[in-house]
Amino acid sequence: MSESFDPLTLIGLSVEAHDRVTGNDLDDFAATIGEPVRPWPPGFHWAMFGRFQRALRHDGHPLTMAPFPPLPFPRRMWAGGEVAWLAPVATGSDVRRLTTVERASVKQGRIGPFMLASLRHRLTVDGTPVVDERQDIAFLQPDAAPGSTAGEAPGFAPDWQAQVTPDPVTLFRYSALTGNGHRIHYDYPYATEVEGYGGVVVHGPLIATWLMQAAERWGGVPLKRFAYRGVRPTFAGRPITLIGRRDGAGLQLAAVSADGFVLTRATANG
Repeated sequence: MSESFDPLTLIGLSVEAHDRVTGNDLDDFAATIGEPVRPWPPGFHWAMFGRFQRALRHDGHPLTMAPFPPLPFPRRMWAGGEVAWLAPVATGSDVRRLTTVERASVKQGRIGPFMLASLRHRLTVDGTPVVDERQDIAFLQPDAAPGSTAGEAPGFAPDWQAQVTPDPVTLFRYSALTGNGHRIHYDYPYATEVEGYGGVVVHGPLIATWLMQAAERWGGVPLKRFAYRGVRPTFAGRPITLIGRRDGAGLQLAAVSADGFVLTRATANG
């Protein structure tokens, strides 16, 4: 890492993107996550704005991630965030997304130095805010190995639960929907031999999307707010149990592996 790198210079950088909500995209999204087709479902905005780039790293990611310039931490991982839905969006709407770097700091961990950053995504339709989102990203050095964390129990007894088992086709489809070329999600030799994972990695936002859908189903009302944090990876072919419990006006949620450890933890509404 360059000694002259100052993460504070990144704060305030921004980029704008535009996309349209189409019926075909909604159909493809619903088929991929296994839910009924409906307008503006939770998690659908993550399937927008994904554009394939010509210049790629060997891992399948674009060389740079706008609005960031080239960084001394070329690898990146979606760590979590929070989404607030402010207004519904009709099919056929043109959506504008303004993305701004809100936070950036360099840390030292078991995998060496890394950078934590937060992006603020503000989505609007004809000037009306429809989504306000914070996305947390960990930027890693080229040789960083997957971190290992102790198993974390959910810490609550669920009122509801459901199970999904992501297969390679689902991961391929989700990668295509979101414009995500990262090879850990479809290239088994690369994921296991180069990056050291235990298999083809399930996308963090895909797990979060399943939790969002379950939260609406269990809560019985549209989502207003969803905060989530990735805890540990899981792999294609391994079952995931989605669990939830009402907690006052909100929900506690978790995606749990077959051995009982939390993959993603979340709260919803309120």
